[in-house]
Amino acid sequence: MKHGTRLAALILIAGVGAAALAQKDKDKAKTVTTKSGLKYEVLKEGKGDAAKAGELVSVHYTLWLAKNNKKIDSSAGMAPLGFILGKGEVVKGFDEGVAGMKVGGKRKLMIPAKLGYGEKGADDDIPPNSDLIFEVELVKITALTPTKSSAKTVTTKSGLKYQELKEGSGSAAKDGDTVKTHYILWVNGKVIDTSHRRGKPFPVTIGTTKVIKGWHEGLTGMKKGGKRRLIIPYQLAYGEKGKPPVIPPKAELIFEIEAVDISKD
Repeated sequence: MKHGTRLAALILIAGVGAAALAQKDKDKAKTVTTKSGLKYEVLKEGKGDAAKAGELVSVHYTLWLAKNNKKIDSSAGMAPLGFILGKGEVVKGFDEGVAGMKVGGKRKLMIPAKLGYGEKGADDDIPPNSDLIFEVELVKITALTPTKSSAKTVTTKSGLKYQELKEGSGSAAKDGDTVKTHYILWVNGKVIDTSHRRGKPFPVTIGTTKVIKGWHEGLTGMKKGGKRRLIIPYQLAYGEKGKPPVIPPKAELIFEIEAVDISKD
């Protein structure tokens, strides 16, 4: 009994010691200060390529006010926040702090007010001239450049053109089936919209959901896991008027669509 008790005590002590060392290592995370005044600590390195300007990043985050450690916001329990790096879609310090992160990585960002919400603050939660603290986890990086492919371009009777970038598997989608999609839309070489920003697939029931004609035709025949590039003439999209200011008149639309899942009719 004494031997067993002693061994258990040693294991407990070793466990406590290991936890203390782990915490000590975390506490030793180097604080990096950039030229802009942003400070950050790498809490976890992550794997793969580093996120760079022009890519869509999906992150989970928690936000505190630096002066009193009051928790202001968190994405916990929600879809990750998606934004394009370097486009000014988030505050400057957040944009800069996420650049260079790798998927699975975590950082603590210490953002001075000038790189946050500045002299005006934000609503009632963030007073003027507030320094901010974020803990950020990078969940996903999505390249927003068209996929390189030598796939044959098929032109249908309606004028729709498409390329099979990836075949997929299973039964082909048909009228009445619901296809859960991820997509990227380009107009004149510029990214206009993407479902990846919202962190969840966009469902379309072929022949029913109110989307442009080119989508219904373009999804027909796709298989689960497949990817297509659709080149949609304005007649099958938003017509002669377009949808200003986002989509110009007579605009040709280019989509890359992934069939994440297909529910059969």
